[in-house]
Amino acid sequence: MSKTLIFAFGLAIFCGTALNTDAVATESVAQAVSATQPPVLDGWLDDACWQDAAPLGNFHVTKPAPGRRVDDTEFRLAYDDAWLYLGIKCRNPLQKLVMDPKTREHDGPVPGDESVEMFFLSDGEGKVYYHFMLSCFNIKAEQRGVNGVRERQGWNPPWRSAVVIDDEGWTAEVALPLYIFMEYGDLEHIWFNIARNRRQPYVDESNVITHEELELSIWRPVKQSFHETAAFGALAPLTPGRLR
Repeated sequence: MSKTLIFAFGLAIFCGTALNTDAVATESVAQAVSATQPPVLDGWLDDACWQDAAPLGNFHVTKPAPGRRVDDTEFRLAYDDAWLYLGIKCRNPLQKLVMDPKTREHDGPVPGDESVEMFFLSDGEGKVYYHFMLSCFNIKAEQRGVNGVRERQGWNPPWRSAVVIDDEGWTAEVALPLYIFMEYGDLEHIWFNIARNRRQPYVDESNVITHEELELSIWRPVKQSFHETAAFGALAPLTPGRLR
């Protein structure tokens, strides 16, 4: 690749501003459907819960040309007594040219690849947040931000994922354990954001890839960094039965 990739991860600026819960109440609130039958984590978004869940998308581009809105990423939310599930669809007309992973290591630089990033917090003040990263090759990374310090190597919660690559791009299913959100908060006050890093290969007249760029976009708009907790959107309260 002849151009330096711009990593959303590398742009990270921890923003621990307390959330304005009064302002959040006036914004649209994302809904996670209660899944009577949990999805089979195989990467295909054909489970009943995904049909019931409303898709969210219309992302804001942050790099390289900020200000545009794109509809190449959408996600849905569901939950049961143990997990918060995300069903994610990432369109990329050049997906067939995205052949090699940029990293194959857990906790490697996943945001530099064709990937999504998922940010969550439940402490209400933005001092502790959780960051999950997943590439189209099902390579994962995660970290926890606590008072401006990011814990990466030593924080490894048991989250699950599955990915399918198809002609339109790729789809993913993710399961995050609910107990994470209760570490510093509760299930009734969760804020989050979802970001996309889309690899854009460029080819010459001979159909040879000459270079790549990353287009970065995010569900809730930010000023500089995906890690701006004050920009997170609200998730409607989760009301599971007895936690498992």
